[in-house]
Amino acid sequence: MFTSEEIGIIERDCFNINILGSSVAELQSQNKDWWMIMETEQYLSKKELSKGKPKECFYFLMHKHSDANGYHEHGTFSSVMDAVLEILNHDDYRLKHRGKTEFDRLLEELNYSANRSEND
Repeated sequence: MFTSEEIGIIERDCFNINILGSSVAELQSQNKDWWMIMETEQYLSKKELSKGKPKECFYFLMHKHSDANGYHEHGTFSSVMDAVLEILNHDDYRLKHRGKTEFDRLLEELNYSANRSEND
């Protein structure tokens, strides 16, 4: 399940959210491409589970160009943040953004939040 922090990362102003479920999000980015972020748990064998190995999540990022019929796998990421940064980076490249971009703004927000947490 997406945490409230992960949902905040997904619900950026630069995205049009079509679906936001507990473990899947479908959104449209600035260049009108479609994206799906799907949370998936790592498969663990019964032996690993019995030994108490913790389950880990990873995130599939699926991509569909605005004029395409179906999605293709774009990558697998260890966090929602990494998946969203990949979407923003892809948009910056495709739209030839220069200067301060949405990618930069998100990193600044995270750095600010991290610094604030350290000082509290």
